[in-house]
Amino acid sequence: MLLTIYPEKTMATVNSTSPDNKLANGKTNSLELSVERPKVLFKNGGFELTFELIQKGNEITSQEVPVKVYTPSGEVVEKLKLDKEKDTFTLILKDEPLKLVLDEAQTLERKLSENEEAGLTKGIEIELRKAPKVIEPKKMLSLIDIIEAVSDKKIIYIGEYHDRFSHHYLQKKFIEALYEKNQKIAIGMEMFQRPFQSVLDDYINGRIEEREFLKQTEYFKRWGFDYNLYKPILDLAREKTIPVIALNIRREIIEKVSRSGIESLTDEEKKEIPEEIDFSDYRYKERLRKVFKEHRRPEGNFEYFYQSQLLWDETMANSIAEFLKNAPDYQMVVLAGGGHIAYGSGIPKRAFRRNQAEYAIILIDAELDTDIADFIIYPEPLEGIIAPKLMVNLKEENGKLIIVDLPEDSIAKKAGLKKGDIILKIDNSPITTIEDLRIHLFYKKFGDSAKVTVLRRYFLFGEKEKEFVIKF
Repeated sequence: MLLTIYPEKTMATVNSTSPDNKLANGKTNSLELSVERPKVLFKNGGFELTFELIQKGNEITSQEVPVKVYTPSGEVVEKLKLDKEKDTFTLILKDEPLKLVLDEAQTLERKLSENEEAGLTKGIEIELRKAPKVIEPKKMLSLIDIIEAVSDKKIIYIGEYHDRFSHHYLQKKFIEALYEKNQKIAIGMEMFQRPFQSVLDDYINGRIEEREFLKQTEYFKRWGFDYNLYKPILDLAREKTIPVIALNIRREIIEKVSRSGIESLTDEEKKEIPEEIDFSDYRYKERLRKVFKEHRRPEGNFEYFYQSQLLWDETMANSIAEFLKNAPDYQMVVLAGGGHIAYGSGIPKRAFRRNQAEYAIILIDAELDTDIADFIIYPEPLEGIIAPKLMVNLKEENGKLIIVDLPEDSIAKKAGLKKGDIILKIDNSPITTIEDLRIHLFYKKFGDSAKVTVLRRYFLFGEKEKEFVIKF
């Protein structure tokens, strides 16, 4: 059975007012209240709602504006002081904001909106987002229905596009809901490689802090996507002490097999790969062939690429089976790219071959096709906080981090950095690798500044250290 989620169109319209309508309290006044530029940002596992509150009329007054935010889990009520014509407000929320309502009880001395005059609304309503809906012919479901449907499965696979905040938000919601039902739950993650399992354990159990965790797992070197995408999930795991399992094989092995095939591996490297690799799924092979043609150079070898993908899948399946064998009373949620999960071909059937454990497949923003998954979710896009960048192209050479190019719009170029500069420090912290740089920038916010120390070569005067201040 295939169940599909379709989102409804997001609207963020501001109710207008008619020139001759009455005040909310029956008096006469020209004061109008409105909202502009509402923006929802996924941040630190919660949500940041920002909007402009505007009052217009003959007389601008100081107002205590009652505000109510509707979320899937309830309502959040605030009073905001507006004492000028326009001001910007930010609300920090734990759950997704769906609707914003101003003056729902109609107690302020203001004009009613057209919708209020018509009796369609109480207060000034701004629709922010729509909760995703799951539909099947003759049936409409919610995320709660999906969670109920999969909660008895030993393994729940949730496929993703790695760079989409909406996907990781849904993954976190599933984990939270499943944890409420069963605290013996683990999270399997494609994003971490098996040799770093002990570091994951140390972080989840509070023995090391986040910066050390990112450094020791070589996250930015081996995965690379902005850690803000995954941070809320890891924060939840650490808070609840939910085991996180590194599913992936070492990147060096995958890259070597992709270039030269499995037989090119040394005896030591072969000790890291699974004993069984199933090559029999020809439909999966043809889908991978299509991917290869779309993304690889013509001189690439498809058979080696195919071997590397199967090795990737089999290793992740083996990691799942090993954990559940050693912890038989646990359930696992597996987070991986949709291509490793769709149709069950990548990881699910290979894990089932090992342990016969029942599973469910959930994909997000996938193509609608028979047997591709048990459920497909199409959520609305969601913005999230990302780490700032220097906007430079870099290379590592002999323990040095060298700028090889700067785009015209680069903030580093505008600050005075040049091609050939060697980055030595940021904010007095030594920087020798791209990984060092990305970890440091992860803890910066837009609007912050950074002091960058570089070594610059001069034709006549040799090398000199120079400092520049970059504003993100």
